[in-house]
Amino acid sequence: MLAQLDRITALASMDTVLIRIIPLDTEVAVWHEHGFAVFEDRPDDDPAATVETQTSQLTTTDPVEVAFYREAFTRLRDAALHGPDAEALLRRIREGLLRAQSER
Repeated sequence: MLAQLDRITALASMDTVLIRIIPLDTEVAVWHEHGFAVFEDRPDDDPAATVETQTSQLTTTDPVEVAFYREAFTRLRDAALHGPDAEALLRRIREGLLRAQSER
């Protein structure tokens, strides 16, 4: 876990990478129990949302459904920490993991 955390921390310091983290105790006014992606720039197609459930992957181009996932993404993005706040959270998590290891 520490190696993964160190890798995320290293990536977060790059100018070409933006890492956003939603702390576990953050309440977000959006249901987000499954993964999804919104594709806006599809060369010969309308925007689409791909939803990953426990058992399958669904793709929709319905404008109402795509708008739902676009809004969900915006709310999640707005709730996430980034920049110095995200880096501080990563440091606190790392310190907690190191403490837990030393107590074993």
